[in-house]
Amino acid sequence: MIIDCHSFPDIPFNRSLDKSPNRPDFNIGTDVYHKHPALIEYSQSFFNSKGYSLGIDWPYSGSMVPIEFYQKEKKVQSIMLEVNRKLYLKGLTNEKSDNYL
Repeated sequence: MIIDCHSFPDIPFNRSLDKSPNRPDFNIGTDVYHKHPALIEYSQSFFNSKGYSLGIDWPYSGSMVPIEFYQKEKKVQSIMLEVNRKLYLKGLTNEKSDNYL
């Protein structure tokens, strides 16, 4: 199991391919070959139970898999977990918000 973690801005960058507003609190990026449906279902249930919104492959998609296993070994499962920076930063600054834990 590979969990690749990142953060993303609440307001899309000019260079962002997806400029949709109202981005989710969390995003899970997947790879069709290397995802496990039960893990996605569990993630949806977990984040929803905590009151967070969750995008699946939105606003970003894909996940990391070492090249020697990519599209070859189903036992290698991978997701990319991303956190919206609005949950822990003040606006477009690098200052911690009051929500920072």
